[in-house]
Amino acid sequence: MVGKLQKCGHCGFPCVVPKARAAESEPPRARSFFSQNPKTQAELLGIPFEEVWAEPRGRTWISPFSGRCVGPEQVVLEAYEQLGWIGEPWHGFSLYTLQEAICHTYIHDHCDRDSLAMFYGQILTAHWVACGYGKRSELIDLPLTVPEKTVRKGFRGVLAYYRWAGTYRDVLQYAGQLETCVFAIWRILGRDRLRRLFWLQLGGDSWKYYTGWPDLTLVLENNLLFIEVKTTDRILPQQYEILSEVAPALQLDCRIARVSLGA
Repeated sequence: MVGKLQKCGHCGFPCVVPKARAAESEPPRARSFFSQNPKTQAELLGIPFEEVWAEPRGRTWISPFSGRCVGPEQVVLEAYEQLGWIGEPWHGFSLYTLQEAICHTYIHDHCDRDSLAMFYGQILTAHWVACGYGKRSELIDLPLTVPEKTVRKGFRGVLAYYRWAGTYRDVLQYAGQLETCVFAIWRILGRDRLRRLFWLQLGGDSWKYYTGWPDLTLVLENNLLFIEVKTTDRILPQQYEILSEVAPALQLDCRIARVSLGA
């Protein structure tokens, strides 16, 4: 059982209704924040928190939805799938794949094979430095100008490279869900917010934004939701950067879900 299965007062669409929604609060002080449990951390961040109940088995959990032994991220994903959401549990992988799809044609026109390998490894900043061009501003502005048909062609090119290189095999089994999430992000965030995201990841102190993205990316109609999944662990500093700085700046809907032993 997962909280109350009904419309969420936060987003207005079917989802797991949070057990508690925080009131407006001051930004958490780092020293005390990281010692708190996930529910308190969510309250300090001012984002929804929800509890998903499942039965533990070793390092996995028995999903109350499929009956399978799965990881905690899959448990939460299956809970939302019951309510019509489509998602992927790969720590922002669809977001990175969209970035690669947007940059695909441009990178192929400007870079050698070794640099392409770095590009497909999702290390855009390192890739750009390695290329020696120093034209990050051109890359940052791509979301404003690239046609959608070019992005779709780039997405197919990225998947083709993954298949050729034999990487991300588990992801490729769910290419349909990945494609849905990628183009939902493209449609829902829009060009201006994507450009701001590119700027965060390619300009200034960009490295801290390459890890810490929430575990789940979920889509329902024109709604995009990012969920950080916890069990006995807490929000870490890099995750805090995303949830406290990047998500509000880009107006991303984020929440924390904790998988716990069912009563």
